[in-house]
Amino acid sequence: MSDFSLAKDKLTKLDNGISPNKRFEVVLDEVELRFLIIELKTGKRVGITDYSADPHTDAQPLKSHVTVSWSPKGTAVALQQSERFYSSCSILIYDAKRIKFVDAVLPTYKEMTGFPQPDPKDLRPRGSSGFVEWTDRETFFYGIHLVPEPLYKGADPLEHTVELTLDPKGCKVVKKQQAEQDVAPDR
Repeated sequence: MSDFSLAKDKLTKLDNGISPNKRFEVVLDEVELRFLIIELKTGKRVGITDYSADPHTDAQPLKSHVTVSWSPKGTAVALQQSERFYSSCSILIYDAKRIKFVDAVLPTYKEMTGFPQPDPKDLRPRGSSGFVEWTDRETFFYGIHLVPEPLYKGADPLEHTVELTLDPKGCKVVKKQQAEQDVAPDR
């Protein structure tokens, strides 16, 4: 008996939930508020991560707040969740040695951007960071967009796009790109 033979009626299928290699499927368990990755051939759960958005943000079905994006070879998946004011992203990578998907371990802010982690007092709460897109090299772009308070004077532009490797032991930076700061014209 598979792990999900009794609970299939409580699992919600998601758009683009099936991996490109047709080996895995991401579903949403709306009772436990979590995502499950199921191996299609066996029905076994090979990955799990929490649904981290607010399920009560509006009357829309939870699946309408989720975007599933598989890597080209189906070895990783990004689960983006959005709600009225906030968004979050989970990236899971297949660990062949452990035969399961694990949460991506991202580099530190300083490793990704070259700047120290900004002080939360210098930021507005509307910033975001998360998955942008996959490359055909099985790397992915991760975007950071932080919104400064009006008096912020730091050198960090607070907007970065970073290309990262897929590695279950820890993603590594391939390339960094920062947004250009707006400079006020001299008067």
